[in-house]
Amino acid sequence: MKKTYTILGFMILLLSAVAMAVPGTPHQFFGSVTTNGHAAVDGVLVTAKINGQSVSAAPTEDGSYGISPDVFYVPDPNGDRAGKKIEFFVGDVKAAEFTFANGYSDELDLSVTGDFPSPDDGNDDGGSGGNGGSGGNGGSGGTPKTNNTNTTNNTNNQNQVNIQTCTEDWVCSDWLDCVNGKQKRVCVDAAKCDTETAKPALEQECTLPEKIEEKRAENPAVKKGFFNSITGAVTGVVGTGAGPWILLIVILGVLVGAFLFVAQKRKRK
Repeated sequence: MKKTYTILGFMILLLSAVAMAVPGTPHQFFGSVTTNGHAAVDGVLVTAKINGQSVSAAPTEDGSYGISPDVFYVPDPNGDRAGKKIEFFVGDVKAAEFTFANGYSDELDLSVTGDFPSPDDGNDDGGSGGNGGSGGNGGSGGTPKTNNTNTTNNTNNQNQVNIQTCTEDWVCSDWLDCVNGKQKRVCVDAAKCDTETAKPALEQECTLPEKIEEKRAENPAVKKGFFNSITGAVTGVVGTGAGPWILLIVILGVLVGAFLFVAQKRKRK
């Protein structure tokens, strides 16, 4: 029995060390976004940069980022970002800094001032024209009906012109990390035309520098990606600042469960 406990303790320590040091696990962020003292309108780009290189981007929605529509991950494709400084930008304005840590999930609220759209922009309705004076005596009864029809037709035509003349204004982040020969970026239509006629490409082929390729080949954990996918999934589900600890608890739970199962079988024998 003592031997069993010794082996179990060694396994726990070993797996704990592995779980806390797995390279390639992303760092998740989420929080509110405030521009000029107001909740940011939908579609403002939030970008994370390391050493001036864009590594993650997402548009705001309902005054926040990293919650909807996409989770905001800062990846670590080469397993070398632990301890590096992340700079967060709202539009082109720097909002915050944070230190990268594999497997963590942190709430980071962002607040900036600058040339940003206001929540009230575009809500002012134009004033209606005054009613025309009545014509002279003797106007025919059919005249008012004809005028109403023309007014309705003019309004419909104007609405159609407004829809047709909406010009898409796509704003894109820089190209992000090169992963598996592909680079992605995030684009939003600042004009909010609800059309995608002129939408730019969101993905392109890329080639990593030779030094990075060699480093990946030397790092089995990054090359295989098994632990990366597991710990990344755990971090995304947790959504708190205790990603590595949750992963550790899961591992310990599995080990303890296995140990109790084996002990129960021996007891029955």
